[in-house]
Amino acid sequence: MLVWGFDLKKILALFSLSTLLFGDVPSWYHALHVTKANSYAGYGDGASENEAKQNALTDIASQIYTKVESQRVQKEKLINGNYEQNIEVQSSQNTKADMSDYELLKAENVDGRYYVGIAYEDISNMDRFTHKIRSLNEKISPTDTNSSTNNLLQKSASASQLRTVFGKNIDFKIVRKDATWFLRYKNALQHITNAEFSHFFLSSENEKLQLNTNKKNNILYDGDEFSFKVKSKESGFVNIVSVYEDGTVATLMKNIPIKKETLTTLPDEKYGATPVAGVLEKGKETYDMYVLIYSPKKMMLEQFGDASDEHIEDERHKNFQEFVEFLNDKNYTTSRVVTRPR
Repeated sequence: MLVWGFDLKKILALFSLSTLLFGDVPSWYHALHVTKANSYAGYGDGASENEAKQNALTDIASQIYTKVESQRVQKEKLINGNYEQNIEVQSSQNTKADMSDYELLKAENVDGRYYVGIAYEDISNMDRFTHKIRSLNEKISPTDTNSSTNNLLQKSASASQLRTVFGKNIDFKIVRKDATWFLRYKNALQHITNAEFSHFFLSSENEKLQLNTNKKNNILYDGDEFSFKVKSKESGFVNIVSVYEDGTVATLMKNIPIKKETLTTLPDEKYGATPVAGVLEKGKETYDMYVLIYSPKKMMLEQFGDASDEHIEDERHKNFQEFVEFLNDKNYTTSRVVTRPR
């Protein structure tokens, strides 16, 4: 197998040069410079400023992420007594970028055509969030140091990273805006990817509560019926809430009586319905976080959706931050469960 590689940057540069030759474009176009390390300059033009920005982002994405491969596969076949070569050329281009925090360097309208130059620093969203917190020019509030250790977000690796940088707990929140997740601390707001959001789905320890499924390593397969194994050091009531991969909060079981120090299987015969594992996207592995909440008395959970509701995946039920705050004064434990396609 022979692999032929092409230099995408050179191709884009030649394309841009040809554009310059055939149009009256601004003198700064393709001539701006960025000085920050890991930063890229991108250029784009279009019938609108928004189109020009999108083209500039695509330019940067090409510089960072695009890999063009051309493979020439040479196969020999014996046909009618003669060897013939079957030459197959395969090209693939994969462009992906999460560039919500770019800087507009310059924009100009020339005869109804928009030209823009933008800069993008290729660092992680957590690093961006850290920079934004620092740029507030405010002292970290003393109350942040005493942020509740029962707060689910503070148990995450992301919170640990912030503690390492600032030397104390940062009382950040997760907010939902325009169908996207953001981290927020005071006026600092940072978009995060779905992969980064998944870092808050974790298995936590609680010496007074235990939660697991009846499947090995809490790994399920699409269509599996499963049950929970729960245990409490005190008699009372337990509730099981599921947080879906997309941030939907759904109650599975409410106010189930439990006896202390007794390993209990839920649902039991009295409860009836049995949970069935499912994936959000066909053929793709998904994950959920199940939360076991204990209370000596029955609890109210009406502010969160019911898992049996056919509208449970509506945007209004993606109230993860509200659920995090609800848990702050509760006795709970969590378990991350993976569901794989068959």
